[in-house]
Amino acid sequence: MASPFLKPILVNGDYYTFELIKINKSVAKSFEDAKASVLPIYIENQKKEKLIALAKKSVDTFNGKETPFITVIDTAKLTELQTDSANDFLIKLFATNMKRGYISLKNGNIVMYNILEQKMLTSTNTNPDNPIVRLKSAMFNEGLIKKLQNKYKTEIFIQGL
Repeated sequence: MASPFLKPILVNGDYYTFELIKINKSVAKSFEDAKASVLPIYIENQKKEKLIALAKKSVDTFNGKETPFITVIDTAKLTELQTDSANDFLIKLFATNMKRGYISLKNGNIVMYNILEQKMLTSTNTNPDNPIVRLKSAMFNEGLIKKLQNKYKTEIFIQGL
């Protein structure tokens, strides 16, 4: 039989040893007890599924409110959503590539969207001394060179040989 003591554990500079005094065996729940603990979870899952099914069905025909151009940091322009929900929505919106669809939020709500128009912003963050800008530029250039090398035959010329 194994020892009822655990190996000493270092906690804040002191060693503690624990002794196993009693083992509580697992007990099968009755159907009613299991039902009572699982029913709220089941109802919540069914609500989510029905809401998603409704969103899928009505995404092509919905008419929503029009907002001005937004960026990923423009949570204040989404007045119908709380700040946390607006952040969640914008992050998921800019991660998707669909023009029309819906997004499930963390709080259980669903926001339907239809992108009418896009525009490229004039970037205020083009300072070449910024390390992030340099990293992005280097990654873009490296990817472009690899793409071109895969597409076209490359030759190396050394002057003087």
